[in-house]
Amino acid sequence: MPNRRNHDPRTCALLAAKAADEMKATDIMVQEVGGLMTATDYFVIATAQNNRQVDAIIEKVEEKVRKEGNAKPFHTEGLDEGTWALLDYGDFIVHVFQPEARDYYRLESLWNDAPVIDLKEAGITDAELTRAWRRATARPRNEPMTLRVIGSFVIMAAYLEL
Repeated sequence: MPNRRNHDPRTCALLAAKAADEMKATDIMVQEVGGLMTATDYFVIATAQNNRQVDAIIEKVEEKVRKEGNAKPFHTEGLDEGTWALLDYGDFIVHVFQPEARDYYRLESLWNDAPVIDLKEAGITDAELTRAWRRATARPRNEPMTLRVIGSFVIMAAYLEL
């Protein structure tokens, strides 16, 4: 997907991951999904422990990416709910979930064919990264898929028996 702004999407995705890390997000990962879908090039996925942390992470990501990456989101969603939030920059999308919502949507499992970017490029060397990697590769490839909706952003997620 071509850049829609004067920024490098990979660099901005890593800036977003770094901002989330600075706000103590866990299970941070950046997936290069551009080869698997046309809507965006990168997903940044992070976990927050409560509503306030979701808000704080989103604010920090917006600030850091605007100042250092020269990019502003086209669209935001989920800020009122507090269990998840989404910043859509066009060529990269930032998802911040509370643990229950992240387990429900399992975005990283859905796109487990997508390369995972080494967050050492962003200066992140946390042990939580190995948990995120295991989570990304957890869904068997033959598991049935279903559509789930987050706000107006439609995603596919692995079928879960609840």
